Amino acid sequence: MTDHTPSPAPDSHAPVDLSRLPRRARALLEVASLLDPEGFPAEVLTGLGVLDVAPYLREAPGQPRPVARRILAALRPKGSDARTVQRAFAQLVQHGHLVGDPSSTVRVPEAARRAALAALAGDALTFAAGTAADALDGYWSYRLDLNPTAPEHPGLDPVMLANTAALSETAGDILVELSHDLLFQFGHRLRATRRPVEEEADYWRRLAAEFERLQGPDTDDALGAREQLAGAYIERGGREEAETAVELYDALLADRHRVHEPGHEETFATAVNRGAALALAGRAEEAVAALQKVATEAADRGAGWPTTSHVRDRLALAHRLAGRPETALSLLQEAVGTEEEAHGRFSRPALEARLALAGGLREAERKDEAADAYRAVLHDVRARYDSRNPEHPMLIGRAESALAELGSPAFEE
Repeated sequence: MTDHTPSPAPDSHAPVDLSRLPRRARALLEVASLLDPEGFPAEVLTGLGVLDVAPYLREAPGQPRPVARRILAALRPKGSDARTVQRAFAQLVQHGHLVGDPSSTVRVPEAARRAALAALAGDALTFAAGTAADALDGYWSYRLDLNPTAPEHPGLDPVMLANTAALSETAGDILVELSHDLLFQFGHRLRATRRPVEEEADYWRRLAAEFERLQGPDTDDALGAREQLAGAYIERGGREEAETAVELYDALLADRHRVHEPGHEETFATAVNRGAALALAGRAEEAVAALQKVATEAADRGAGWPTTSHVRDRLALAHRLAGRPETALSLLQEAVGTEEEAHGRFSRPALEARLALAGGLREAERKDEAADAYRAVLHDVRARYDSRNPEHPMLIGRAESALAELGSPAFEE
């Protein structure tokens, strides 16, 4: 039986000799040292994270091995990945290189962290940083039911934001070069945690600049970060912020038209978001005209879901802000029928349309009807729940969050 009793943590000012550590324990320490020195959930490495971490432990790129040993490692069955990671984790605890509660939050003492990072460079650092980012993003996404726009999770988001910031401080350029999803997850959770608009906007502005510097100004990531920058102003701001968003969308839309072929999905998305910004800036009739033009072009070019759904949802918003709530609801109800006929009642497009209709009812202050609509989606998804389908927990999470905000139970009494 493995002894999990930790040794005393090394003095933070004394040098640490890592040469006596088992090879895989040292590899795990390299990944852990890239995380927040104040602490991280142990499950980032030992839970779902084993799928992300185990390949790094097998390769241990910071510790060159003879070719014969590398070949043998590659041929070894991978079914023991979880045991491999957990054994390495226990060894780090035993040597005092991980301290804290192994069942909850742990951290790497500063001396061990410095020693591990000093040995990382080049391809090994890139591999370790990508591994740490995969583990963080996977754990964060799982805890959010795969819904990056879920309401704030007070016990999760601050810790994960701090860990992502720590990783970015050491390996920010690497994450940008990898186009890692964690960079966008971080920005989405800044929005969910209700940070000041300018804090979120500054993040997207800096990220866009980094993508432009390392990848080029016309790459999908650079343009995507600019899309999120404008979105920061319309999601949580007032009319003045929405006007700022319109200006940002105007510049972005011009670049998308230049970069993409006509009818590109991302160009439509930016045009639709610009329409929403116009509506929120108090220019609702202008927004309706702009969005109807986009809807016509999308139909002419045969655009499918989710573009058509996005246009209808934003057009409904514009009509509601123009003082036509019934027109808005009519559009959303029509969308439900269209998606059910085209894709089936229990398809993702149809369920998304039903969630949008529930949201429209909520905006129209028809809260009882909205709650019933959310509960109907919950019932239908749960009745056909498939743990292998990542859409199901996301849809359930969104409906449950909306019901909680309405103060309504997920099940009728």
